[in-house]
Amino acid sequence: MTNSTHLPVLVAEVIEYLDVQPNQWYLDATLGGGGHAAAILAAGGRVIGIDQDRAAVDRARRWLESLAMPTGAWIVRQGRFAHIEMILLGLGIGPVMGVLFDLGLSSDQLADSERGFSFQLDAPLDMRMDRSLTVTAADLVNGLSQRELTQLFRRLGEVRYAKTVAEAIIERRRAQPIERTLDLAGLIEQLDRRLGGGRSRSKKTHPATQFFQALRMAVNDELGQLEQGLIQAERVLPEDGRLAVIAFHSLEDRVVKNFIRKSEQLKMLNKKVITPSLAETETNPRSRSAKLRAAVKQGRGLLVGGMAALIILAVLQVSFSARVAVTGRQIKSLEDEKASLQQEISQLKHNTSKLSSMARIEQKAVDDLGMVKVGQDIEYLAAPGAELLARN
Repeated sequence: MTNSTHLPVLVAEVIEYLDVQPNQWYLDATLGGGGHAAAILAAGGRVIGIDQDRAAVDRARRWLESLAMPTGAWIVRQGRFAHIEMILLGLGIGPVMGVLFDLGLSSDQLADSERGFSFQLDAPLDMRMDRSLTVTAADLVNGLSQRELTQLFRRLGEVRYAKTVAEAIIERRRAQPIERTLDLAGLIEQLDRRLGGGRSRSKKTHPATQFFQALRMAVNDELGQLEQGLIQAERVLPEDGRLAVIAFHSLEDRVVKNFIRKSEQLKMLNKKVITPSLAETETNPRSRSAKLRAAVKQGRGLLVGGMAALIILAVLQVSFSARVAVTGRQIKSLEDEKASLQQEISQLKHNTSKLSSMARIEQKAVDDLGMVKVGQDIEYLAAPGAELLARN
C-alpha cells in the first residue's frame, strides 16, 4: 500500500494535552499513518516517529515528505516500545517534551490483505506487526493446547465462550491445520449461531472480533510492550513533559491508568478519560472506543518538597506518639495515686466508725452506770444510790 487510509483519532485533544511548544521534540511512539505526527509538526513541534511495522514507517515517511514538512523537523525509525531509549540515544536526542502512544491497529493494517489482521479478508493467519517476529497467529492456533487457547481468549479477548471455541479449534485442526483468517472466523461465527447468536459482547461487533484481538495481542506481546514503553517514556520526559496514551481496549487502558497512578513522578491531567465527540465517531466509526489519558511529569523540586512534607509529617507523628506515651504514664501515675487515696479514705471511714462506736459506749456508761471519765479512761465510781443499796 502506498497511501494511508488511516484517520487519526482525538487529534485536537492530543495536541492540547501534549501542550505542543515550538521547536521542541515530541516522540510519536506509534507513527502509523503519520496523522498525529503531522498535527504536531503543524503546531510547531518537532517529531521523532517510531513504529514496529516497517510498512507503516515507509508510508508515514512518504506522507510527511508529500506535506513538504521541513526535513530537519522530523525523523522516522522502525522500532518497538522497548526500543524508545535506544533509538533516542542513537539519534542524540533527549529528553523529549512529550510522548504519544496511539495503541491498537491502524486502518492500513486492517486493509492489508496479506497481514491477517482482519476477519473479513482472506489472508494467512499472520498478525505480526513486526515481520521479524517468528511466531504467527497460525502457530498459536495450531500449536497451543485447549487449556492454553482458553486462557488466551479469556485473558486477552475477555470472551464468554472461550472454552467452547478452543474445543472447536482442537477438533477442527485434527483434520487439518487452520491457516487462513476466513477459516477461523467462519468457525467462530458458526459456533456463535449454534449458541443462539448475539453471544459476543456487543451486537455491533462480529463474533470473531475479540478472538482475533486476543491472538494479535499475544503474537505481538502488546501488553508487555506497553508496560516497557510506559517505563521508558517516563524516563525520557523532563520536568513538565507530557504523556498521552490512546487505548481502544479495556486491558490496555487499565495498564495505562494503573501505571500513572502508581508513578511517583507522573500526575494525571484528566480525572475522566477523554473520548471522541459524536461528530468524530460519525465521521470515523472506528474511533468510538478510543480513550485518551494524559499526564505531566512533576519536577524534582516538587518531589523533594513532597518528601520533605512526608518527613515533617513523620516527625510530627513521632512527637505526637511521644506525647501520648508521656500522657499515658502521667494518667497511670494519677490513677495509682487515686487508688491510694481511696484506700486511705476507706481506712479513715473505718476508724471514724470505730471511734463513733466507742463514743456511744462511753456516753452510755456515764448516763446509765454513773461512770465518770477521768483522763482517757472510764473509771467506775459509785454513785450515791449504789452506796445506799449496798448498806441495805
